[in-house]
Amino acid sequence: MVEELVKMKVNNDMTADFLRQAYGGESMAHMRYLIWAEIAEQERMPNIARLFRGIAYAEWAHANNHFNVLGQRKGVYTVAAGGVFGVGKTADNLQGAIDGELHEVQQMYPVYLEAARFQNEKDAERSFGYALEAEKIHAQLFKQAQDSAKQGKDMETCIFVLSAVIPEQEKLRMFARFAELKRKNSKISNTYISRYKKKTPSSLRGSSFYILMEP
Repeated sequence: MVEELVKMKVNNDMTADFLRQAYGGESMAHMRYLIWAEIAEQERMPNIARLFRGIAYAEWAHANNHFNVLGQRKGVYTVAAGGVFGVGKTADNLQGAIDGELHEVQQMYPVYLEAARFQNEKDAERSFGYALEAEKIHAQLFKQAQDSAKQGKDMETCIFVLSAVIPEQEKLRMFARFAELKRKNSKISNTYISRYKKKTPSSLRGSSFYILMEP
């Protein structure tokens, strides 16, 4: 693992700056969603809270990928990254989440991805590409959650599947819990988002995992 990280490098300053900015943005999203999850819990919307926490973990994975791609580029940097601020009702917080995800999908990551391609930064291109595809799904899931929250209801969906880098033990725990729910409720379906290619370094490799929405 350490050897693979050492091999990663970024040759161009522009791509390195974009990686730092993306790292900052994803780190803020991670914390923001954890805060909004607590509010959803207080409003008795536990499934929406689980969705916030699950996607917060995915944002951590994106930040982790960007940080690792920077490799040996060490130093202290001032990082400018956009972020949604404010605490409100869950429906309003979900709008903030949707706005943030759409900004990444429509503006931020397309620019970062094209810059990485132009500068032939393969590791950065891969990291940006994974995040871009995931954020599209996050926006959709948050919109589904908001449709329920606007009616004063929690989400009804039992299982969502995302791709992210997660520890092996956590993955096994999630799969075991899913299997338990599957035995209790045959209507729960297996839906997979495509896994990352096996040739990807393990530090960037994804594993499908479940955000558990209790029936």
